[in-house]
Amino acid sequence: MSAKTIRVAMIGLGGVCAQVHYPGFSRIPGVDIVGICDPDASLREIRSREWRVEASFGDVDELLLEIKPNAVVIATPNCTHKSLILKAFASGSHVLCEKPLGMNLQETKEILEVVQKTQLRHMTAFTYRFVPAMNYIRHLVRTGALGEIRHERFHRLQDWGERAIGWLQYYLQAGSGELRHGHSPN
Repeated sequence: MSAKTIRVAMIGLGGVCAQVHYPGFSRIPGVDIVGICDPDASLREIRSREWRVEASFGDVDELLLEIKPNAVVIATPNCTHKSLILKAFASGSHVLCEKPLGMNLQETKEILEVVQKTQLRHMTAFTYRFVPAMNYIRHLVRTGALGEIRHERFHRLQDWGERAIGWLQYYLQAGSGELRHGHSPN
């Protein structure tokens, strides 16, 4: 391993990590995926075997202490983001976290206050910002090809069919996530 290798750990090994984060990071020269973490032991075993990552943990504190990654990817239910981000910062790790960072504006402000006191980097996983179609729209706007923009409205439609989509359906775990226009249970 060279001195320029970035040691990345993945926290939360479900669909978005398997379909987006692992494939992306595994293709970057100079990045070494050094550890994985998820409370689901069977999922950890599957990912460890698939991804050939030996260091597998059910506890984030153990992962951070034993692996000491340069950076972590957080792809867990939204309700866990703040605590995991703060633990990663406390351990000296840079963070790429799925959106939203906090369950509400106050939590997100608290995360911002902490990161501003560090020399660490943080990025929210807005993965569509790198999609070629999005870059083309950005180009059209920046070059003035669309004229003066006076109003915009974008919708992202996703069809999950009749199947349940897990924790994303529940306000207490997703916060503003998939239930943006839903109501708080309170």
